[in-house]
Amino acid sequence: MKVSLPTWISSLSGWNNGLVFYGYKDKYGLCYSRDYVYPTLTINNTNFGSRGKAVSDTTWKEASLGFIADSKIYAAAWNLTQSEGRETMRDLTGLNCFVKAVFSAAKVTGFNLSTLTVDKCGGSAGNLLGATICTFGNLITAASMPACGLTLADLDTDIVPV
Repeated sequence: MKVSLPTWISSLSGWNNGLVFYGYKDKYGLCYSRDYVYPTLTINNTNFGSRGKAVSDTTWKEASLGFIADSKIYAAAWNLTQSEGRETMRDLTGLNCFVKAVFSAAKVTGFNLSTLTVDKCGGSAGNLLGATICTFGNLITAASMPACGLTLADLDTDIVPV
């Protein structure tokens, strides 16, 4: 399908009249469109969605402000040491690092992420980090992610809000 936009529209993104538009006009000089298709909902999509929702919606939104500040410190260090040469818009945020660390730690420990909450991050047996308190430094260590030049023991704010 070929779509021609009026000259006064440089690019278009979003949904309109049954078509999905996504543009790269600023970068590549292109604007694409396609018919909207509802993706097939598979068991893998459902499982991944429940894990992602528990990590980003339930757990991250309930995390303490100090924990989030520690994640931003780590993200800044990551961007300086790990993503050299990338575009600035691809720099990781604290949430990106948290998601990466949580999924990596769960892979190591076999924890079911769909049940994750701030209370189940660490501090007792059966939690994501087991008996280890869930600080951002401990999470990075459990996920086997690089320290990025930081002393991870300094990222010591508990995820559980006080």
